[in-house]
Amino acid sequence: MEFRCIDGLKWELFEELLPKLLYMQNEEREDDFFHVLKERGQNIVYEILRQLCEEDQAECPYEADAFSVSCFSRASLHFIQMNLPPYNPSINDIVRAYIVYSDETEPLYFLIKHFKEGETFILYVTSDFQVLKADELTRHEEDRNFEYWKLAVNYLTIYKDIHAEESESKEDSGRDWQQVDWMSVREKIQRNEKEIGLTEEEYQEFLQWYACNYREIYDQTVLYLAFKEGKEADPMQQ
Repeated sequence: MEFRCIDGLKWELFEELLPKLLYMQNEEREDDFFHVLKERGQNIVYEILRQLCEEDQAECPYEADAFSVSCFSRASLHFIQMNLPPYNPSINDIVRAYIVYSDETEPLYFLIKHFKEGETFILYVTSDFQVLKADELTRHEEDRNFEYWKLAVNYLTIYKDIHAEESESKEDSGRDWQQVDWMSVREKIQRNEKEIGLTEEEYQEFLQWYACNYREIYDQTVLYLAFKEGKEADPMQQ
């Protein structure tokens, strides 16, 4: 069986396999890839590399200390940095890989890749495994702080765009609340019927829609309820 070339091995692990392990993690498991990588990154990366070599019935061309994994923070963002062995300048080769996240947001996967034409780019690997050029580092290859700053800027920009798309999709998939027969709902409530044509989850969705589209009236209603009950009474917080 033909063995993967060394350069192809790095590409397969860091550009294909690791992002899949990250994005396909099971949030209910404490031993998923993201948490394991934070706790024992260097060992787990090397173990995966060895398994790839075993599939080809070949010896691993690297030692365990050829890869280093470190965790650190910059302001509100956290970084898992994976350093690779020296890159091959005659090919498009990966220099480093990063997972960037915050306490409130999901992790995103980035690569630092040197291209044989002499350019160095930050690449963003999307959750559907597309590899996109995010930013250029060509004139700042030795400035690691600049690299961290650029990663942070791209992370925040990309995450903001993802969040906006998810919010837009959520709004598009919801009901047309202007067409709801509220008179019928009210009559069913007055008759103490169990099925009123509106679930509690849908009512919460309606409140969110109403707060976004009629903020002033919504705030006045919440204020009225607060005075009436003698306490804060925002239905969306209950």
